[in-house]
Amino acid sequence: MDRGSQSRNQVLKSLFLCLLLAIHVCAMPAQASLFSGKEEQIDQYTTEILLKEIDLERYYNKYRLFSSKDPKYRYRRYFLLQQTAAGLTLGSYIASCADLGKNLTTPDRISRPLAERTTKVGFLAVVFQGGSSAIELASNVSTAVKHKVKKIDPKSTAKNIQSRLEEIDSLIAQRNALIQQIENKEGVEILEGEGRILKYFRDWCLNEFADIYADAKSYQASNSIYYVLDVASASLYGASYLISLRALDKPHLFNPAAKVGIVGDGFGIVSAPLSSWSYSYLYKHHRKKLGINMKEKLYDPEEIAKTEIVALKSKIEKSDALSKPLLSNILARLSLIDFWSCEYDDYISKTTVEDRRFQKVALQSNISGPLISTAFLAQDIMALVAANSLKNNLMKSTTVGFISTIPPLVASGASLLLTSYWAADEGIHQHILKKKGHTPEQLIEKRFAVLGEMETKLQQIEK
Repeated sequence: MDRGSQSRNQVLKSLFLCLLLAIHVCAMPAQASLFSGKEEQIDQYTTEILLKEIDLERYYNKYRLFSSKDPKYRYRRYFLLQQTAAGLTLGSYIASCADLGKNLTTPDRISRPLAERTTKVGFLAVVFQGGSSAIELASNVSTAVKHKVKKIDPKSTAKNIQSRLEEIDSLIAQRNALIQQIENKEGVEILEGEGRILKYFRDWCLNEFADIYADAKSYQASNSIYYVLDVASASLYGASYLISLRALDKPHLFNPAAKVGIVGDGFGIVSAPLSSWSYSYLYKHHRKKLGINMKEKLYDPEEIAKTEIVALKSKIEKSDALSKPLLSNILARLSLIDFWSCEYDDYISKTTVEDRRFQKVALQSNISGPLISTAFLAQDIMALVAANSLKNNLMKSTTVGFISTIPPLVASGASLLLTSYWAADEGIHQHILKKKGHTPEQLIEKRFAVLGEMETKLQQIEK
């Protein structure tokens, strides 16, 4: 469906609601006297509960926008530093490979000054690599501290949500107490049915907030895990390069240099998959913990709520158990919740597409990251073999050294190209999303507009 069709559908939905409510409002003056005192109180409580639930949804969606916002310039900064690191690494291996390749049969002619320069360039590359992750890790810590001070961190937000839920529950309890004073059994069933739908709406909001809360907590932690592992890997690579510099004059040090490099490769191999796994694990953990702390059952009430709305509408249309103004108001509110549900489904369908793309990108990183680090592992293993088994055979150790430069050379080039491709692809994707009005910020703004429209219609119902 194109954007024009979506706009037309939105307009038609709004016009339908306006027509329904206009008919309702026009009918009200002649029927207002039919309201009983208890019915009027119940009606007011119902509207107040719905308004509180709308405000609840607005609050946690504002938090969603806030929590999902990364520090300014993060992607640009991290991309440039990582690309610089990959470019320097690629350059150092091209020079080493070329020098070793032309001196396979004359190892005594291998340039020591060149070997020293390429080692220093490699060391500089890991400084950029580890430095980029260290900067972002420090940025995460700084951001978390600022949020904590301003009480806009996940824990403070959860407390605010719990306070709002308790207020809604108190209003629901007062409404239920008034319903018990209604003598008509069918009328009580209708009002209790609307009460269940109010409770579903409340639980629906809580369930969505639990997803937002768990995502914020796990996303921050999994990112930090990746940065810590990347800093550890780069630090070990840096130590390996420094030992290798000394090994140019003391060849026996090539052995520990290779061993330290192998440990660094291990950190590099697990960093992306472990970060991804930790997100999934922590997401489930924090979501479950939130439910326990709030003493709430987290579930998705959407289907049962939709079913009960349809059944209650049908029952009201055939009933005269309550005053006509109250029945009319209930129908109008149910139509509003139905409208909200359709808009929510539309939001979910659009964000699901984006979630699938995110999962695809994560999978690519989980595959490419370990493969690139494995290429460096292969080099370090071959360097270890050359430093031990072939230390007395200069020609063979030179050949193994030459072969060992090929995997990291290819891996560095692949890293440079893949990162550039993914950055360009993401930029194009974000441009397309913005043009369609489907960026996360734009979609949330549309939800705010829907909530505002619901508030206006609710106020019209009460007049």
